Amino acid sequence: MSDARATPAVRRNRRQRRPTGAPPPLPRQIGLSTTAWLALAAILVSGAFLVSERTPWLRTGDQASTWLLRQLAAVRTAGLTGLADWINATGVTWHPAIGVAVVLLLIVFRRWRRLLVFTLCLFFTEIVAGLIYDALARPRPYGVTIIGRWDGYSAPSPAVLAGTFLLVSAVYCLAGPGRPRSVAKVAVAVVVALFGLSRLYLAVDHPDDVLSGVVLGVAIPVAAFRYFTPDEVFPVVYRRGRTAHVDVTGSRAAAIRRAVRDQLGLTVLDIVPVGLESSAGSTPLRLTVEGDPGEHLFGKLYTLGHVRADRWYKLWRTILYGTLEDEHPFGSVRQLTQYEDYVLRLLRDAGVRSATPYGIVEITPEREYMLVTEFLFGAVELGEAEVDDGLIDQGLLLIRRLWDAGLAHRDIKPGNLMVRDGELLLIDAAFAQVRPSPWRQAVDLGNMMLVLAVRTDAERVYRRALAPPRQPIGLQRWGVRRVVVAAAMIAAALVTAGLAVGAFQSAAVNIDTPAPYCGTGHSMILSAQAVPSSRLLPCIAALPSGWTAERADITSGRSVFWLDSDQAGTQAVTVSLTAACDTSGAVRIPSDQAGAQRFERPLSLQPRFTLTRMYTFDGGCVTYQFSFVPGAAPLLAIPVDTAVAFEPRADLVRHLRQTEGLALCGRGAAC
Repeated sequence: MSDARATPAVRRNRRQRRPTGAPPPLPRQIGLSTTAWLALAAILVSGAFLVSERTPWLRTGDQASTWLLRQLAAVRTAGLTGLADWINATGVTWHPAIGVAVVLLLIVFRRWRRLLVFTLCLFFTEIVAGLIYDALARPRPYGVTIIGRWDGYSAPSPAVLAGTFLLVSAVYCLAGPGRPRSVAKVAVAVVVALFGLSRLYLAVDHPDDVLSGVVLGVAIPVAAFRYFTPDEVFPVVYRRGRTAHVDVTGSRAAAIRRAVRDQLGLTVLDIVPVGLESSAGSTPLRLTVEGDPGEHLFGKLYTLGHVRADRWYKLWRTILYGTLEDEHPFGSVRQLTQYEDYVLRLLRDAGVRSATPYGIVEITPEREYMLVTEFLFGAVELGEAEVDDGLIDQGLLLIRRLWDAGLAHRDIKPGNLMVRDGELLLIDAAFAQVRPSPWRQAVDLGNMMLVLAVRTDAERVYRRALAPPRQPIGLQRWGVRRVVVAAAMIAAALVTAGLAVGAFQSAAVNIDTPAPYCGTGHSMILSAQAVPSSRLLPCIAALPSGWTAERADITSGRSVFWLDSDQAGTQAVTVSLTAACDTSGAVRIPSDQAGAQRFERPLSLQPRFTLTRMYTFDGGCVTYQFSFVPGAAPLLAIPVDTAVAFEPRADLVRHLRQTEGLALCGRGAAC
């Protein structure tokens, strides 16, 4: 075969002589809409912190919020209330199901990059939202009757934020770009709007809290998925085919043309994917370049996704085959492309006929590279060619030359063996290895004989090979590294699943609030909103030495906080406020709280001290549940009498009327 045939006479232009400082042909970009969402989130969060200070803006903002909620409350009917309550309950309880469904579908479709981004983004959102939640500590709306169920503080709305985040993440993980994703976005917008509107109708959230929850729930996943999983590199597709093949139209096609022109001096006229059925580790392309007539070159496009897939592939083979397939993955796209170019030149020097390399093209630094080689025009795969004794001898001689050169191809298959004018050609050297083990050399020979035998017959190929007897190659079933890698992968999967499920569950339950200390703090106001009928509110007056109280669970209809003791144990005393309680079986004793009746159920001293104490008064009941660790002295319960006090709700009603000009709806403040 002549050299003229092997190397097409393509027309080269002047190459770029020096760096221009211009961005790469296919840069990583953050679009205008992503920037707008991030800016809006920053503005809303910053504004919320500024307004939360005791300034005239706080009073104005709360009054505006109350006015809008009153307009919605004016149109309440039994039917609308039932519908809004159902939407609210469904939206809150289905958060874990949505999250688990997204994770399972990502695993089924093997979108590992998007699964990683989704999981990390979920944890990041939970941390950021928790910090904002604790810092703002905003009670529920004033001046309007709350008729729905709620948990904890209002800003940013935890339920709206969690629902929006999960739905938007599902769109970017499961819906393909273009019309499917646009339709999915519209559907999510409708669902989120109905959910937010139902919570405003029930008056459980402030309007700006719903808005901030929506914006944060959109901005964080949109920015994360668009930056770390751009559709050009990690496409969401459901068509039959391999996930290794990326789209080569649009901006990527323009980037390829520009890079080939600047770096190789070739003008690309057309880009067509070829041989996709037999390619799993790259995107093979036929490049039509300027010539007389137009000539074809072959391009193998490698992206960051291919390197990561290669890493997981080799790790999995290590688990399956131990040291037989134990090897280190490529560290970068550049290294992978350079290695294949190097092996092609080794094959040429060893006398193995393969595609002539033209050079490496950098599409995006460290992210996308393309190896340009000769296009074997007129060649067909071995599986489609007539195999005679001459081709059998060429195939066996090819393996002999690889052995003599100290090489192993490691991917001998019909798709990598081409026949042109009776000549056998070897392509796709990305998996080749220098100075391989005898096992890998034997696998090359075995695969070549199998491929040839499929087109002829096994006995004929074996006679041509005349393989002499050899010592068997030992198989190592399980090595130390193989066991460690397998155990590490199982442990990592279990830990990730546990953390993800825990995060999904936390999105649907209350976020703990600080314990209510006596005064006019936000926790006290929230407790008053939890049980609006109660005349008195339990609060922490002064904690004795050795006692602490850090968190509370305040929801609609109930307020609970715990007292911890260094001697009596964690949650030694549980103090809860409800609208009523069951005093049957309890003994009434003189009360130490003015305006309240005291009841106690028989105590238990062994094996641990337990006691239930109840205070009943107009519109409410406070329950103390003592549960000390075994061995703790019952006398430790005496300081609790002074640690917990009852504050009149009227004090909070008066405070809000003076500072906000609004009513704390409930006893003493009709709305």
